[in-house]
Amino acid sequence: MASASEPEVTLDVIRLYCGDEHPEGPGARSVPVDVDGAGTYGCTLQPVPRGSFAIGELPDDTTLDGFTAEVWVWPTTPRLDRRQGLLACPGHFTLLLDADGALVLELGDGEVRLDRGPAERRWSRVVAAFDPAAATARLTLETHGWPPRTETATATVNTSGPTPAHCVVIAAAGFAEDADQPVGTGLFNGKLEAPRVWATALAPDELMTSPLAAWELGAASDTSPVAFFHLPSRPATGHAYTGAANHPDLEPAHYGACHFHEDDLEDCAWTPTARLTLPSELPSGVYGARLRAGDLEDVVPFFVLPPEGTATADVAILFPTVSYGAYANERMQERAFVHEPGVMGMEIQPDRGDLILREHPELGSSLYDTHTDGTGVAFSSFRRPVLNMRPWHRNWQTHAPRAFSADLYVTDWLDREGVDADVLTDHDLHSEGAALLAPYRVLITGCHPEYWTAPMMDALETWLDGGGRLMYLGGNGFYWVTSIDPEREHVVEIRRGVCGIRCWESAAGEMHHTSTGELGGLWRNRGRSPNALVGVGFAAQGFDPDAPGYHQSPAARDPRAAFVFDGIGEDEVIGDFGFSMGGAASDEIDRHDVRYGSPPEALVLATSQGGHSDFVLLVCEDVPVTHLRLGGTTCDDVRADITLMPTANGGAVFSVGSIGWTAAMAYERYDNNVARMSLNVLRRFLDPAPLELETHPLPEVA
Repeated sequence: MASASEPEVTLDVIRLYCGDEHPEGPGARSVPVDVDGAGTYGCTLQPVPRGSFAIGELPDDTTLDGFTAEVWVWPTTPRLDRRQGLLACPGHFTLLLDADGALVLELGDGEVRLDRGPAERRWSRVVAAFDPAAATARLTLETHGWPPRTETATATVNTSGPTPAHCVVIAAAGFAEDADQPVGTGLFNGKLEAPRVWATALAPDELMTSPLAAWELGAASDTSPVAFFHLPSRPATGHAYTGAANHPDLEPAHYGACHFHEDDLEDCAWTPTARLTLPSELPSGVYGARLRAGDLEDVVPFFVLPPEGTATADVAILFPTVSYGAYANERMQERAFVHEPGVMGMEIQPDRGDLILREHPELGSSLYDTHTDGTGVAFSSFRRPVLNMRPWHRNWQTHAPRAFSADLYVTDWLDREGVDADVLTDHDLHSEGAALLAPYRVLITGCHPEYWTAPMMDALETWLDGGGRLMYLGGNGFYWVTSIDPEREHVVEIRRGVCGIRCWESAAGEMHHTSTGELGGLWRNRGRSPNALVGVGFAAQGFDPDAPGYHQSPAARDPRAAFVFDGIGEDEVIGDFGFSMGGAASDEIDRHDVRYGSPPEALVLATSQGGHSDFVLLVCEDVPVTHLRLGGTTCDDVRADITLMPTANGGAVFSVGSIGWTAAMAYERYDNNVARMSLNVLRRFLDPAPLELETHPLPEVA
């Protein structure tokens, strides 16, 4: 799917090896690929309809004249420069918040207004009714909490009499029909709970009678059919939530609400522009659908795996697509606080994609951003342009490739070294499990595999227990509990919880994932720390142009690790260079720490301890009590460690503890000791001979 300001686009496919266009980099490198479907196509600008809402069905043959409508309301932006719909029955009534926050019922030739509408982030019960016999409309607002208050307004209104009614629009003033999905209008920010409709006028104290329709917006139950659009957050805590139970399975009545946002986005629902057919013999690799129109160009990356159930190499690269989804269209550089002195040691340099996102907020946000009402973005979707997942992308903090663009350094390096490697993705690991990894002797991660699902964790552990050998060439990995929606694999979900480096915090009672029901937050707080899995775990982060390399430790002289340092001098600093802030130990870094599960038998071969400035700070989960000695110049825990760890059945994990490793590996076109060390480990890991890393082998059993 494409959108362009030009009338035509030219489409072809390239195989991607490296996208770094910087003159000091290894050079952007791609190869054209012949595919069926390449050519020139007509194109147009396609709109991006966003904003979550719901449509509740009414029973067949429903006719309305008199009615009563009820809903619980928790607004987050009660005053906007526009109206916000709460409930609307097309052709009959609209219950809404006016731009000044007033509560309004529109119907027939008039309206009823309460100038003092629902209070921000406070539950209120709203009841609207119309009695056609008396031509009277009534609006009642009951605000809960302290002090409670009840207000009522009435007005004389004339309508055209009974007419058919088909649905009620929830969290919008209406909707427009689109080819693929309806588009909400007059969208609402906040939570709604338990909307109900009766086909007669009732007083607020008469609502115990059975309604014509009632829609459950939160925890599942048998109610009238309702369809949700653009991923509102549900279930959410409702008006009955007390904190006595913090899971919807324990107290469903406490989780009857749904949180809607005007900027939610699941699917652009664009009309397809072209269809490509890939050759069946296309080698596993990273590819791009390249679109060009006039001076405009874009490359949409995709991954080709080997034929299902097979492997075409002994090495596989696991591209962290779940993490790409979490960061998709990240907008943190737009926040005011990052521009303040003392926050970063580097100036902000937006990438071309960042500048486009500034102009087009409708393209949605990442899991690092907040909605327009200030609440955290918990869902991210790939069914939209993801402008920071491009081969040329340069991060606004590091001024260097990061995430997908930095992971292409691994592809480029292996190809230059003549090492065949298959390409795998997080999504495939999530769906296929350990069977996906079983054919491979060595697995290489990307530079930032931060977001992991439970099936992915299970699969990697199973593969390592079977003797797999992992090269974790990144930092801040295996950190956040993440879900892929079972019904929509393009949707990634998280809950930030109340611990860890986070740009927003989960609301009370809303720390469990909608798609899986599992507790969100850090894997470490679920008893599955990255330290136990790969030997190191998240230690610190910061952005300073003077990032250090690693100094070798006494363990570097251990004979069991001799292969790691082949061709590297005993006094050499490892990676005191690189494209990411000038050093291999940069950006976000991990350390070996037995307190958090790092195996004591792991060899800590090198460390960056003592080389960081105070722009690099200890992670907050390691700070039970705040104090002044949290920066790199005073805190010994602020460090990146290179470790070599034995696992079961002859397996091993080599971890480098830094996002900046691959950017240092690419320095001087891979002619450096970071690339040399990586190649040493890869060659030895490919050798099936036992590694003999165990410090204390178990005695044989007679």
